[in-house]
This record gives sequence, structure tokens and C-alpha cells, in this order.
Amino acid sequence: MEEQKMDAKTSLKGRSFLTLKDFTPEEIGYFLDLAAKLKADKKKGITGNSLKGKNIALLFEKPSTRTRCSFTIGCVDEGAHPEYLGKDDIQLGHKESVEDTARVLGRMFDGIEFRGFLHENVEKLAKYSGVPVWNGLTDDYHPTQILADFLTLREQFGEIKGLNFVFAGDGRNNMSNSLMIGCSKMGLNFTCLAPKSLWPNEELVKQCEEYAKESGAKIRFTEDVKEAVEGADCIYTDVWASMGEEDKAAERIALLRPYQVNKEMLEMTGKDTTVVMHCLPAVKGHEITEDVFEHYADVIFDEAENRMHTIKAVMVATLGEYSMKSKILKELKNADDYISGQQLCERLGVSRTAVWKHIKALRAEGYEIDSVTNKGYKLMMEPDLLTKEEVASCLHTKWLGKDLHCYETMDSTNLEIRRLAEAGAGHGTVAITEEQTMGKGRRGRSWLAEAGAGIAMSFLLKPQIEAQNSSMLTLVTALAVNEAICETTGIRAKIKWPNDIIVNGKKICGILTEMSLQMDEINYIVVGLGINVNIDHFPEDLSDKATSLQIEGGRKIKRAPLAAKVLECFEKYYDMFLKTEDLSMLQDEYNKLLVHTDQKIKVVRGSKEEIFLSRGINHRGELLVEDEDGKVSEVSSGEVSVRGILGYV
Repeated sequence: MEEQKMDAKTSLKGRSFLTLKDFTPEEIGYFLDLAAKLKADKKKGITGNSLKGKNIALLFEKPSTRTRCSFTIGCVDEGAHPEYLGKDDIQLGHKESVEDTARVLGRMFDGIEFRGFLHENVEKLAKYSGVPVWNGLTDDYHPTQILADFLTLREQFGEIKGLNFVFAGDGRNNMSNSLMIGCSKMGLNFTCLAPKSLWPNEELVKQCEEYAKESGAKIRFTEDVKEAVEGADCIYTDVWASMGEEDKAAERIALLRPYQVNKEMLEMTGKDTTVVMHCLPAVKGHEITEDVFEHYADVIFDEAENRMHTIKAVMVATLGEYSMKSKILKELKNADDYISGQQLCERLGVSRTAVWKHIKALRAEGYEIDSVTNKGYKLMMEPDLLTKEEVASCLHTKWLGKDLHCYETMDSTNLEIRRLAEAGAGHGTVAITEEQTMGKGRRGRSWLAEAGAGIAMSFLLKPQIEAQNSSMLTLVTALAVNEAICETTGIRAKIKWPNDIIVNGKKICGILTEMSLQMDEINYIVVGLGINVNIDHFPEDLSDKATSLQIEGGRKIKRAPLAAKVLECFEKYYDMFLKTEDLSMLQDEYNKLLVHTDQKIKVVRGSKEEIFLSRGINHRGELLVEDEDGKVSEVSSGEVSVRGILGYV
């Protein structure tokens, strides 16, 4: 299931959110999981920066309380700027076509929310803007509300699959449509309780019946109240006359009066665990009695609050301009020849405008992309950059690096990951910089990264392990870096215990792990590393101790594939480590790579130096050393420094 969730997460980037018909059950589940996390974080006072620097257009043809507030707060909580545009602020579909408005807004904003009448308008915005568009309500669908409803049901029942869900009211409206879609996708048994004249259209019903076959849900329609609500886990209702249909209010009241949610209806359920829900605003005395509303007010207002958390989740999950750029770059890299704009549109689910926009941005960053009429695009040359797009286009991980932060310059990637962790960043967050000015290695030694020459990278871990086992992660990282260097460059490196990477007796990479503790429990761990990649010479005082991949390989090395491979290898070895919380599964491999196995070494404790034979590591990552009497003892990495007899190695 975890792999499905990760796949869902990846597939949501850059997509519009118009109707739940467009999403798989796994993707809908991911929205709900993310919303639950964001809600929990907000309760702790934690907000994020997932939308930092983004500008969001909020288009409202219809008035709103919950939708407007939810999008606004969601933007602010995640660092974006929301711009409200009411029906009197723009010329949408009047003096200016929807298509042209979309193209204008798409060049100014990173995402667009629309709440209005015609569903075709939100579809046009998505087609022509080139940015993610989110449906805040149309006459046909209200998908963000359904996410809030399902999150509320999760909170009430734990698991939503298999629940008996009844909608009582106008079965043709946007709420009934969207609830039927959501229930049939997610495996809830859906009953529409309404007069036959107000049942949903047959085409949509047939679609939902197909979804239900996959999920195991049942769909039914009835005018019989007792038949509908018997055994119901949730009874849901909505206003009897939707916005724009006020002239039909009297007709609807007369038609729907028998379907009012009241005490008598609830008694027919035969359950005392049934909940009542309402998407609000409510006309008490019509679709629901005041006593029933107040009895279930906590559930109903949880539902209203959850609009904010689920809408925030939709924006965070889908607003992925940079991720979409990465996907386009990956497609160009994998293509043997030219790939057409239409192929890119179909594979990635975006418009031609969006493809063009991202191609243009890639060219501005230094990518040479040829374009030929009737043939498409071809990547001719790629710069050696550590941009988000470049690294992500090389990345093949399940969780590590999915939240990726790339910088031109910064003080220290370890410090940045600490800052991100304190701001609520999640497990697997990665920071990479082109230039590092205040990096530190083991024992406080300086580790700087010259712009364009090395890799300075750190990542955040939140493992459920004993604090005493965390030191082994430096050895896990060393294995990962070693393998990544070999696979991407062909250069065979060794490891100097505990975590220095050595080529021809000189250091090529350093690793530093830092930990945040609270009452002996791990808050988070920061793993930082610096690799000398395209450095062609070192100062005299370092030339006998340090080297680079360029010096050893005789050629420049592309850094992004190497950085991505390090993350991929670490993820593999980390998962192995977690199975035992020690190095028992990695010990043999590590010892094969240890540069000083069965050699004499100096073990330095403060001012004291002792000579031992190195005998490799044990399952806890401690170095086994043998004295002249043949006695073997363990050395912990935090206590000592290990050096060669004649030099660094």
C-alpha cells in the first residue's frame, strides 16, 4: 500500500482537480492521508512552505464562506499569495472569453481556483491556462467537499470502505453527483433517497456502476425512506434549491418535504451510531430539522473545518510546476529521437501550452532543446546543474527526495535541513546546493562546496529507532555513496572507517550525521555529505589528502545523476538497516570495502596514539581492533580518530 501511495503522490503533481472521476482510489486516498497529516500539523502549530513563492488566483462567480476561506488559509499556511477575483473583478466569459482569460492568468499565476456555474468553464481554464486548476464548485461537481466529507467519516469510523451512505434530497445536484462518484470509487455503499424525478442522469449512474464493480460498492436509488436509511452509517443532506435555482424553491420544498432529515428518519436506521452530515449552509426546518442539526453539530462543523485541510492537501499535492518540468525533462532524456508535443501532452496529462511553457523555462536554464515542426522536441545538450528539475528527472526513489529543495548558494545544507525540520518538513526531505559557504565536517572541520564543482547535500530522517542505533547511519550512508560513485562513474572507491570515501588513498567524500533528541527519543536525524566532483586541483596543504572524481576519472562528471543515485542507494540500504536496526545485513559488504582491513592503523584518543590491526566492523558498526597480544576490542566512532601508519589512510 505504501508504494501505491508514493505512486499516487508522484502522479498528482501538475494536475488539475476538476472532478473525482479523474482520480484513482489510491490517489483519492493519498489526498485524504495528506489532509490528515496537514490537519495534525496545524493543530501543533506547524505550517509549511510547500507553496512558497506561488501566486494563486481565486475566481468566484458564486459567493462562498468555506471554500474562499479554505483556499485563502491554505495558501497562507503553505507560503503562497492568494488573489481573490470576484464576479465584478474580471470579464470571465463576458467581455473576454474564458479561453483568453485562462491564457492570461496562466502566465501570471501558478494555480487557479474556480467556483462558478458552468462546469465547462473550469474545464476551459484547465485546458488553456497551463497551470493546475481546482474546482471549488460548479453546477455539476463539488469534489473538494467530498474529500472533506470522507476525511470526516474517517475520523468518525476509522475505515470508510463498506460504510452505508445515504444522500437525502435533490439527487441531481452537484453534491449528489460528487458523493456518488466518491462512494463508488472508494467502496462506500451509496443510496440516493429522492423522488424519481430528481435522480441523477443515467450516463453518470452507469459510470459510477463501473467504478463500483472495481471497489465492491453498491449503488441504489429509492423513493422509500425506510428502505433507504435502514442500516445507514451516514445520512447526508443538502439545501433543496441550489444557487441559481432560487426561483424553484417553493416547488422543491413541496417535492422534497418527505425526505427531510429528522428524528423519525434517524429512528428508522436501527442504529445508534449513525451520523448526520451537511455541506452547509443549512436551511433548518427544510432539509434538516434544527434539533437533528444541533445534535450532530460537532460532526457537521468538523466537516466544515476539514474543507480547509483537504483543500490545502489538493493544492500541495498538485501544484507542481517544477515537478512537471522535471517530468518533461525526464521524457526528453529517455527519448531516442524527437518526441512530439502531443505525445508529451498525452503522457503527462497537460496542455500544449503547459508543455511549451516548461520547454521555454528549461531553455532559459541552459538546456539546448531543438524543436522541429511535425517532429517535436529533442534534448541536444544539458548543463551540469543541481536544479530541482535536473535532480528530480534522474531520481528513482520511493520516498527519499520527493520533497526536494535545491539552492544556488547557502550556508550549510545540514543547517537548512534543520530549519526545514523545525518548520515541519517530513521524512525524506532533501536539500542540495551548488555552493556551500559554512559547511562543517566531522569534529567541526570546514567543508566548503565550490559553485558548480561539488555536491553538498543533506536529507532528513525521522526513524522509529533507538537513539543509540543512530550512529550506524553514517556507515549506511558511506555504503550508499560508494555504490553510487561506482555505478555512475566506474571509479572504485573504498571506505575509511567510519564514513570517509577514499580513492587512491585520498578523501573524495565526507559524511556528517546530526541528531535532535527529546527525552532520549529521536525527533529527527540529519545526514549530510559533501562529494568532490569536478575539482581540477587542490591547495598544496590538501593535495596529499584530497582528490576529486574528475582528477581520478580524467573527465568531468554530471552531478545530478550522481546525487540522485546516492539517494537511491541510501534508500535501499536504509530499508535493510531498519529490518534489524543494526548492520548485520550490511556488515560483510562494508568490510569488503574497508580500506584498512587487516592493516596496521593508529587509533587516536585525544593526545594518545595506539597501534592496532584493523579487523573490520561488527554488526553495530564498531571497529574491531587487535593489539599485539592478539586481544580484540571494539572502538566506537564517537570516541576516536583512525589514521594510517604512514599517512591519512
